[in-house]
This record gives sequence, C-alpha cells and structure tokens, in this order.
Amino acid sequence: MELITPIFADASNSFWGQWVIVALGIFGGLGGLAAVASYFATRREFEALDKRVEKVEETLGGFDQKIAETHIELIANGEKRSTSIHRRLDPLIENIAAMKGAQEAFGQSFDNYTRAVEAQTQATIAQAKAVEALAKNGGRP
Repeated sequence: MELITPIFADASNSFWGQWVIVALGIFGGLGGLAAVASYFATRREFEALDKRVEKVEETLGGFDQKIAETHIELIANGEKRSTSIHRRLDPLIENIAAMKGAQEAFGQSFDNYTRAVEAQTQATIAQAKAVEALAKNGGRP
C-alpha cells in the first residue's frame, strides 16, 4: 500500500486525495484502488490533452475573425439585393398606383355616363308616353 499511495497521491496532488485512496484501498481492496485510479489523469494524458487543445485552439483561432467577416459580407450582400429589388419594384408600384387612379377615374366617368344614359332614357320614355297620349286624344293635350 505504501508503494501505490504516493503514485496516486501524485496524480491527485492533494492531501485529502491520499486519504481517499487509502480509505478505498482498505475498504475496497485493489479493485477499489483501480476504480479510483481511473478517475485521475496521468501527466502524460494531461500533456497529450493539452497538446490536443492547443491544436484545436490554433485551428479555431482564425474562425472568429472569419465568422465576423462572413457576417459583414452577408449583411452587405443583403443590402445590395434589397436595393436591387427596390430599384425594380418601385416603378412597378408607381405604375400600379397610376393604373388604380385611372381605373377609379374610369369608374367614376362610367357611373356619370350611366346616369346620363338613364336620364336620357327616362326623358325619351316620358316623351314617348306624351306622344302616345297625344295620339290617343287626337292631338289634344
């Protein structure tokens, strides 16, 4: 036990870690020690992990800047598309508004014409009735 404890204590690097290992060694035997040892990383594992993290950081180091540049580029392209679309749609909207105004004016003039025709028709009917009445009365009103 005295040979294993310093190894695990070095791995855990704390005073209480030594007591936990000793207690588990007493109560759980070597199986308990193996289970506890699996929770601690060795220096080699730690250094290997540190190297991997450094590689990942180097790889991802420029991504923040690239993401920011891509974001700005996307916003600029969106503005260009928006301007292009508005340049094409604005004349169409103006023409549609003009056509709507012309349609309303045509509708108003058609309503006026319809009223005039109705009035002329009523006058013609009244004149025809008067002529018919004269004809029945022998030319007397």
